[in-house]
Amino acid sequence: MPGGGPLFVFGDAELAYVTGEVSQVGGKRVIALTARQEDETTRTVHVLAEGKPYPVKLQVDGPDPVNLVLARAGKSCTPAAPPADRTLDMDDADTA
Repeated sequence: MPGGGPLFVFGDAELAYVTGEVSQVGGKRVIALTARQEDETTRTVHVLAEGKPYPVKLQVDGPDPVNLVLARAGKSCTPAAPPADRTLDMDDADTA
């Protein structure tokens, strides 16, 4: 996924989005916001219909299509240390 953040999701700041239909993505009510880019590619961002309008789905139709659902797993993501046989001791590493 190139880049990230709002620019990746919403594209160029000068795009004029049109509010579309209310539908559902992953059991959540969303509103489709659609814009046509300079290259005639259509970009649709589905945002939550209630609460903060977080993006839930991104669709881009064109030569480099995108169909991406943005979701939270709802689970903690605590990284675990790898097993000892899969680690390096940097004091023992050859720094030549």
